[in-house]
Amino acid sequence: MRHWRNAACAAALALLPAQALAVTYGTYATTGYNEAVDPASPRGLWFNSFLQDGMGNTLTSLDDWRWNISGGTFTYRADETASFEALASHDTDSSLQLMITLELEGISSVGQAGYCQYDGGRQACDGSEASAAQDISDWRYFNLVSGTMTGAGGMAGVSMTLSDFTLGIHPPQIGIGGNARVRDTLGFSTWFAWDAGGTTPADPNYSILDNNALITGIHGDINVNLTLQPSIVPLPAASLALLTGLGLLGLMGVRRRSWV
Repeated sequence: MRHWRNAACAAALALLPAQALAVTYGTYATTGYNEAVDPASPRGLWFNSFLQDGMGNTLTSLDDWRWNISGGTFTYRADETASFEALASHDTDSSLQLMITLELEGISSVGQAGYCQYDGGRQACDGSEASAAQDISDWRYFNLVSGTMTGAGGMAGVSMTLSDFTLGIHPPQIGIGGNARVRDTLGFSTWFAWDAGGTTPADPNYSILDNNALITGIHGDINVNLTLQPSIVPLPAASLALLTGLGLLGLMGVRRRSWV
């Protein structure tokens, strides 16, 4: 009887969901994180030369280029599409907010070794350049199908359309080390260009660079860490029946020992 119960337990465990891989389908919580800048700060959105004062002068302090992403979701689906949504607030003026929405479509290969800035400089992630090697065998890459940023608070009125700044050379990436700023942690990064279509912030103390394509090298990027959210996977009816039977067998064993 004992051997039969052991075999039944093994069969029941085989019916339970398998442990997830590093990159798997599901919904992830996102937290902006830039290790190279400040490990304690959730700075996940970065522009260079985007925000301007009310007179149109570009704000050049690094703090003026950084935005905090303290929450959001990244959803990776079985059809190899994905979406990213998050609210970002400016690093020094939290009344300035941008709602980010990205729609992504998976691609099979990009023919390059990812893109990382773990040590501050730009390098391939596989160790062929200055950075120590990062295993990117489980990474996934995407095309940016559509992307928008919609202003809120002091940025209300701003409506930006996003596109892939790298033109597919360094597409959006997800994986262990996929946050281009953080090694050995599950993350996501993408690099974008923007077009605000002439829209302006509600706060008269600020203006924005309307279209970064006018100036070579001006761009933005998103760098976030990912945490897979638990999901309840219902067991098949046969599994439930088997587990119930095992419970009854265990109860009978306890009673039999009490009778002896």
